[in-house]
Amino acid sequence: MNASGKFHIMIDAQPQEHLLSVLGRFGVLSGYGPFWKSAAKISSDTTRLCPAAFNRRVYQDLFNALPERNNDGTIARHTPFNYYKSFYPGEVFNSPHQAAVNGPVFPIGHDTFKYAREWRWCSDCVESDIEITGFPYFRIEHQLPGIILCPHHRKTLRSRCGQCKSEWKTISKILVPPANNECPKCKSTVNTIEEELDDEVMWLHEVSWDLLSGKVRLPSLSKIQERYRSYVDIPLSKERFSIRQQKRLGEVQGAINEYFSETFYQYLLKKPGNFYGGRRALSFRFIGMAFSSDKFFQPVFHLMLIRALFKDIDSFIGAGNEHSRG
Repeated sequence: MNASGKFHIMIDAQPQEHLLSVLGRFGVLSGYGPFWKSAAKISSDTTRLCPAAFNRRVYQDLFNALPERNNDGTIARHTPFNYYKSFYPGEVFNSPHQAAVNGPVFPIGHDTFKYAREWRWCSDCVESDIEITGFPYFRIEHQLPGIILCPHHRKTLRSRCGQCKSEWKTISKILVPPANNECPKCKSTVNTIEEELDDEVMWLHEVSWDLLSGKVRLPSLSKIQERYRSYVDIPLSKERFSIRQQKRLGEVQGAINEYFSETFYQYLLKKPGNFYGGRRALSFRFIGMAFSSDKFFQPVFHLMLIRALFKDIDSFIGAGNEHSRG
């Protein structure tokens, strides 16, 4: 039996499973030896397989191993495609397959967050998945940047070992979520993430999950930026900003910086104590997000901007007929 046939019989993408989790499980069950050997049976794109990767050749290669499932809808369901697609500049996101062969690309500010590259899991989901399928797997809704809660059980996820400080930023280091929550390296228990969760943290979680599932659908980046510029009443132009426009941009940036609490920054950022002149500062600026058509900013930054200026996603969606909520 060839590799594709064996893959088809042994492993299939489970409901809400991250596609790279399939590759990790294949490494455990295939009998080919170390991960790099088993992964090589499927794809040559097997380095730095972190959960936030949204456009990788390996996605296409995985579905080539399952030709009857090789369709846009399946790739979108098992990768972060829906979460990222509205915020990427250009036309690479005409389809999930087109995106898969144009990566990997990571957005500006990706390494700013505490929880973006690490594989995370919910112990309750792992328990139920084992009961239903016979094996554990990584769920796509747990792997979005900044996500530390399970949408099903409303419990904090597990990630990083507090004892040996291991961080699983590539699937090759962990393969599958440990059924007993035991660190693969030092064998100590991996505890749940401990963060204070305020209303803004919960809002970010809910909107992120809605984007992933398709419940919230936003237009292209160019349309999103038009809405930002309309908010400040400054059109796109090659001319320098006037004094009035500079003042307006400064006011808006100040409002964004001050909107979120210190609790929110402590939860989200690796280095939350960045203060300039007593004002909180993030590694993004409204001017770049509204006027730079070729910059790919982390979706979390866009969601924070929408929250600070428009208060909720429905107000932003209602700004144009091309926006929709499913």
